[in-house]
Amino acid sequence: MKKLALMFLVVICCLSFIGSTYAAILEKGETAYARSNLRADGNTVFWHNMRIFKNLIPVGTEVKIEKSTGGSIGFIRIDTKKTYRIAADSNKWDKFFVKDKKEIGLEKLSPDKKEQVENGGVVAGMTKEEVYVSKGCPAYIAWGKTSERKSFAEIMQSDKWYYMNNSRGHDVMVTFANGIVVKTGGFEK
Repeated sequence: MKKLALMFLVVICCLSFIGSTYAAILEKGETAYARSNLRADGNTVFWHNMRIFKNLIPVGTEVKIEKSTGGSIGFIRIDTKKTYRIAADSNKWDKFFVKDKKEIGLEKLSPDKKEQVENGGVVAGMTKEEVYVSKGCPAYIAWGKTSERKSFAEIMQSDKWYYMNNSRGHDVMVTFANGIVVKTGGFEK
């Protein structure tokens, strides 16, 4: 009986691994949408989405995937035909893109929150999803803990997000309680 239970557990683990591996695939030629406002330095998008990068790819922008392997994702904006590269683990593509634009939730935003998102702003009362859509991936999800190798789901579990202006300057720290912004401001531990 123990052998049967162990074999059953192994089969379940293998199937869940296969399912999760399949879910992480973003195929060449596939259409996707920017999950958040993405900031690029030239044609490179970095995982920490620093405010100093002025080249903005607005949330919901339709893209076509050109490459999705290893440490980068290549894509082309459908509207401008400009190509970009994301310097990030391609298995964590869900931090940057969704396959279904409805998943972003833009149509549910109130006019004032839509304005915040368009300007990359954050105010008390916004949900984690709304902040993510507006500011993108935070540089840190706890004091000294980068989000670089974290998935979207792992980032959403954190209640403090730290955004950077540039490599040395802080932009804003966002604190959540029950998934809602309760405080924004300077960095603290």
